[in-house]
Parts: sequence; structure tokens; C-alpha cells
Amino acid sequence: MFVQINFLCFSFCLFIFSLLQAQPDRIYSDLNTALRQPEKVYILDLSHQGLTELPAYFIRFQNLRTLIAGGNMLTSLPDEITKLDSLETLYLPNNKLSTLPKDIGRLKKLREINLLYNNLTSLPKSIGMLESLESLELFGNSLSHLPPEICQCIALKELGLYFNMLSQLPICIGNLKQLQRLSLSSNRMYQLPISFCELTQLKELYLAKNELHTLPECIGNLKALEKVELDHNKLTSIPPSIGEWHLITQLQLEHNFLTQLPESIGRMQKLRVLYTQYNMLDSFPNSLFETSSIEEIYASDNQIKRLPDVLEARQLKILNLAANPIVDPERLRIRKALSGCRIDFKSR
Repeated sequence: MFVQINFLCFSFCLFIFSLLQAQPDRIYSDLNTALRQPEKVYILDLSHQGLTELPAYFIRFQNLRTLIAGGNMLTSLPDEITKLDSLETLYLPNNKLSTLPKDIGRLKKLREINLLYNNLTSLPKSIGMLESLESLELFGNSLSHLPPEICQCIALKELGLYFNMLSQLPICIGNLKQLQRLSLSSNRMYQLPISFCELTQLKELYLAKNELHTLPECIGNLKALEKVELDHNKLTSIPPSIGEWHLITQLQLEHNFLTQLPESIGRMQKLRVLYTQYNMLDSFPNSLFETSSIEEIYASDNQIKRLPDVLEARQLKILNLAANPIVDPERLRIRKALSGCRIDFKSR
């Protein structure tokens, strides 16, 4: 009986040990160690190891779910990586990748790709086959265009394209119905396709530092928006439909060529902070000072001479009108009407 109990205890310990060795959350950071039992490797972290390439024998990690290899000097990926059928996360920021395997679309379980700060100039057409892809981060590359096939990634929720060389989006971009965050700041965008207005699940939109002259009239269809940045463009007008942006609390329009704002801005029920510095505004719509939500307005360096006759924005805390041609009588009227507000009329 004693021998049998000992044997059972030994067998149980062996079983527990094998489970621990194969636990999915164990992180392997050494290739040699991982290669001893490649079938038990689920997470592999090879960050900052001075790697210039990934070996072809990566195919042996058939159960690999997460590959992390940021901060290396990788210039390409082996084609064998497209045979890792269990791969869900590909995290390779801060390398020197100039291309991706043309068959990357074979990774059907891939949900997240992070390729920040590489040297990519294009994406393979097969990227459209990544039917499970939810997050694609491509900040800081040299992409000048996106393949139309990207519109087939219908599960995509986050698309990060800061600091690239994009001048336009595929006309089918509206097919990405699940998209919630789109980051396009610091590109060369000069227009948005009409289908852009079909991204009705979009919550965050970053378009700062581009070359946009206009926005689609239907931009107000994006009613789920909570954050939007449109500063540092060449916009001369804003569509009235922005009045449908009922969830926006902060609107950044500074450094454009705006001469006026639409009266519908007063319908933005949660707008608290408005940035309009360095434009060509000569006035504000009446509705802006009738809304009960606005708390801060930054409008320095415009051409404003007079504010609306009725100034009812009692909750307004900050009003920056520095470097505007407002004469003393008008300044006195504004201070009297908005006595509880901190107002700046300073000249440059």
C-alpha cells in the first residue's frame, strides 16, 4: 500500500510538473530554452536581443500564440512564420522591417499586429485575409498608400497610422464597420472618401497635422465620436453636420484657415473645451454662447472684433481672445457679461 501511495504521489507530481511546463502564460525569452520543448511554447519574448533575423526553424513553434521581438534589427520575417497557425499576437515594434511576408494572410487567428517604427513602405494584399484582426498599429513607418484589401479586415477595431506618408485612404474604408479608433495624424492626407462617413462605430479620430482642406458633409454621421483632433490642417470650413457629435467634450481646430464656425456647434451637448487658435475667424456663432456645456474657449490669433450680442455662457471659465483686434468698448462689454470668466485680451 505504501509503495502504491508513493507511486501515486510521484505520478501526481509528474502530472503537475508537466502542466506547469506547458502553461500558456509562461514567457520564454531564450531561444535555446524554447527549442527544447517547442510544442510547449505559447509566448516567446525576444525583445532587445540584437536579432537581425528570425530563423526558419520558427516553424517548430506550432502552438505559439504571442511573438514579441521589439527593439531588434530585423529587416524581414521568414516566410515560415506564416505557418504558425496558432499565432494571435505579433509584436515587432522598433525594428527595421521594410516588408512583410506576402502570405501573412494565412495567419487566420491573428488578432493583433504591432509594427510601430519600422521601415514599411507597403502592405501585402493578403492582409485582407486576416479575418480575426482587431488591432493594427503601424505608427512611424513610410507607408504612402494602403491596399484596398485592408477593407476586408472587417473585425478591425483599432487602426494606428500616425507618422506615415499617406495622402488618401481606400475608397472602401467604410467597410470597416467595427472600427473604433483611427489614428491618421502626421500624414499627408488631403481628402477623406465619402465612405468615411460609414464608420459609425468610430469613437476616436485623430487627423491632426495633415493637408485637409475640407471634410465630407456627412461627417456628422459619426455620432459615436468621443475624441477628435483636426488641428494643424488647411481647413477653410467645418460642415454643419458636426452638430450631431453629441459625445464630443473637446474639439481641436487650431492652426487651420477657418473663417467661421457653423451655428450647429451649439448642438454639441457635451462640448466643454474648444480650441480655435491661429485661424481666420472674425466672429463666433451665437449658439456657442448659448450652450450650457462650454467651459473653455481658446481663440487667440484670429480676426475677431466682436462677440455675439447675447453672452449667456455663465459656466464659461476661460476665454482666450489674445491677439485679436477687439477694441476697448467691446472688451468692457464682454467682461461685464462674463464676469465670472477669466478673459485674456493680451496683444502679441
